[in-house]
Amino acid sequence: MKWKELKVPSVSADPTGYLKAVRLNSLGSLFFFAKEVLGKRRLTTLHQHLCHSLETEHLFLVMEVPMSHYKTTLGIALSIWWALGFSEQDEQWMDELGYNSSWIRWMKTAHNQNTRTLITHEVSSQASNIGKDVDAAYGNNDLFREVFKELIPDGDCVWTNQQKFQKRDPKQEFDPGTATFVYRGVGQALQGIHANSIVQDDNMGKAAQDSLLYGDGRVMDDLIRWHKQVGTRFDPLVKKGRRQLVIGNRWARIGDLNSHIEKEQPEFKFESHSAEGGCCKLHPAGQPILPEQWTMDLLNKERKRLGDDYFCFYLNYIGDIPTNEKFRTEWLNYFKFKQSNPDLNVDDRRNVLLIEHGVMDGDALPDITPGTLEMRILVSAKHAKMPKRKKHVIWSVGYDYESGRIYLLSCWAEDCTYSVFVDRLYHEYRRWTVHNSFTGFRPTPVYMGQTCRKILDFYLRERERMELRDKKPPLYIEEFEDDDSLAGMQNRIEALEPTCKARQIWTHSSHKDFLSAYQNYPAGESDTLDVLGYLPQTLRGVTGGEARNFLNSQRAAFANRRSGIGGY
Repeated sequence: MKWKELKVPSVSADPTGYLKAVRLNSLGSLFFFAKEVLGKRRLTTLHQHLCHSLETEHLFLVMEVPMSHYKTTLGIALSIWWALGFSEQDEQWMDELGYNSSWIRWMKTAHNQNTRTLITHEVSSQASNIGKDVDAAYGNNDLFREVFKELIPDGDCVWTNQQKFQKRDPKQEFDPGTATFVYRGVGQALQGIHANSIVQDDNMGKAAQDSLLYGDGRVMDDLIRWHKQVGTRFDPLVKKGRRQLVIGNRWARIGDLNSHIEKEQPEFKFESHSAEGGCCKLHPAGQPILPEQWTMDLLNKERKRLGDDYFCFYLNYIGDIPTNEKFRTEWLNYFKFKQSNPDLNVDDRRNVLLIEHGVMDGDALPDITPGTLEMRILVSAKHAKMPKRKKHVIWSVGYDYESGRIYLLSCWAEDCTYSVFVDRLYHEYRRWTVHNSFTGFRPTPVYMGQTCRKILDFYLRERERMELRDKKPPLYIEEFEDDDSLAGMQNRIEALEPTCKARQIWTHSSHKDFLSAYQNYPAGESDTLDVLGYLPQTLRGVTGGEARNFLNSQRAAFANRRSGIGGY
């Protein structure tokens, strides 16, 4: 059921009818209240649609609206709209107009004279500036003061930049310690706040954006941590009627505040709009969503002025932003695994695992077997000194000496116990180890940093005793000096750029963790990229005649093989 706007009579002809119609329209319609009572005359049909999205009992919404499209204006109006009183007289009037009990219940949920709303912004001074619109309504807006006179604060009401108490209804329960409107900047203390509703407006500012797109992500991590704390500020006694609105633009595919909410907080819905349209059924592509203010001509000028930032500020789309991609998607090549003879069982010695190349520059490369590659298993365990790492990682990688191609054969990334981690390491070790009659058993070297080796030492020794008991050879481990600092991680990852740019990397479409990290670096998780960054130093010995002799011996070995490489 939706509110049907009442015709408002002339104030001079019918003063009582005028105030009644304005009050009822304000209670029934957020859009009417914002435009006609608060005087936000620039609001249009776009904002009428957005207001409908906000008029809901279970509001957990991320609203992505372009810059300078009055999204903050709606957030301010919404916080005041929630605080309007809904009296017995209002209920009687709406009942006489034919509104049913379900509508009346909604009105009592939407409006509460004793409500408490926490409003946040990137910086505390701007949060206080948001409150100036509330000051203007309660202090200088004659229409608002007349229509909702029961709300106007008296001398007993505290009214500051950080907290504002409107007059409350003593007949209903309320928390005297939390103001009607509480304003906080990102990072400020939140203790003692018990809110019914929360409005987060543009919490992700320039510092967090720079940290995400160009830095080590620590500022962004702090913002997400504070966002989680904001969600704890709901009054624990308020089980129903909790509301949370997050207003802000999209800054990255993963790693920014909005993508964190999308992944970790499924209770939130998303509404995203592009200034150029094409974002939803209501807004066709190529037609500005706010044509009264933004023509395509003006938007094109903004595009030229802002460059890559235009995508975030106006389109809420980051797919084409080159500054958000250290590594370009087109640098990657893809392969598939296949059986040399699908009619045979995978355990049959005549059935060899093959790598089938995707087309590269118009050419289809011949299939190869992983057994001809110089194999590496790269291992890294996350630990307390690695704040940006969330998962243990095992990479199985093959290197082709003649072509310089690097094959990312398998990638395992998981947050688990060390014992499970070591079990998986042995699984990958057996999977990619060569057995044949010419060379016998050739272990695939496992490379791990010194810190990782120390952490896993107990688990590795225990597993090695089990392997020797079963007459299985232990791991062949190569140690290298590692650097667990954020700078070390960044240096390793970015050292991969020339290799990727030369299109030497071949990967499989199933490596989702790697592809996500690759496409979004430096945003989001970088576990698999970080570990892959150790590859160049493990390949330094694969040079000159030694490598060529090795390659020739492997070809001879596979010409005389009696069993194929693992990997199935």
